[in-house]
Amino acid sequence: MDKIPQRSKLAKIYRDILDKYEGKLIFPIKDPNFYQILSIFLSAIFLFKPQPILGIFLITLILLSDWMDGAAARKYNLTSREGWMLDVVIDRISEGLMFVAYLGTFVGNLFFSLYLFNIIGSYYSIKSGKHILIAIRFCYLLYLIVITVT
Repeated sequence: MDKIPQRSKLAKIYRDILDKYEGKLIFPIKDPNFYQILSIFLSAIFLFKPQPILGIFLITLILLSDWMDGAAARKYNLTSREGWMLDVVIDRISEGLMFVAYLGTFVGNLFFSLYLFNIIGSYYSIKSGKHILIAIRFCYLLYLIVITVT
């Protein structure tokens, strides 16, 4: 199989919205790999168990850089199966770096378990051509927002 796996119907909802804006974005750096490296760097900083406010800021930047690597690849016609697979690996490394620091807590164990599910889901996506991953970094961002507001 040499195609990029298709996204789920649920992902299509937000992808349709994002696709309208991606073509208008101006990228200071056109290489998608830059945004992937930035994502890993920010995830490594997250290892130091930041306070919720800093965590919200870091995860927001991580998610933006993850979106920008794909957006840059699509805008500059740099998409490929290999690039998609590298993105999946980078995303799993990012998740691992973020959640390993919280092992031993209920929330950390929960999100690390979801991370392990995403590793299996990544393998399944590659083999089946069906994109089935959980947006756990986004879910963790929502969790941090909730505990900060309450």
